[in-house]
Amino acid sequence: MRPVRRVTLPALCAAALALEACPTVRVPELMDASRMTAANPGNYPLKVHLRSGDLLVLSSWSDLPRDSGLAGRGSRYDVRRRPAGLFSGRIARDSIALLR
Repeated sequence: MRPVRRVTLPALCAAALALEACPTVRVPELMDASRMTAANPGNYPLKVHLRSGDLLVLSSWSDLPRDSGLAGRGSRYDVRRRPAGLFSGRIARDSIALLR
């Protein structure tokens, strides 16, 4: 019969640290644009990544009728994420690559 091995406190601490260091994986969910208003009703900045590579950070926004896009106000950033001025206007749905 094999002797029973005692687990020491340092071994338990090392195991607890190793388990704590494991990353939590978050799976992003894709939403229809029509669900965006319910998920974020204009209370938080909305990041609109455009197909051109530019980024709009809208401080206020709303859906356009017939799901044709968004209207809003905020800041515009170029492809290198340098400030490119203020934005106020409409964004056609087909020019939007990603909403966050």
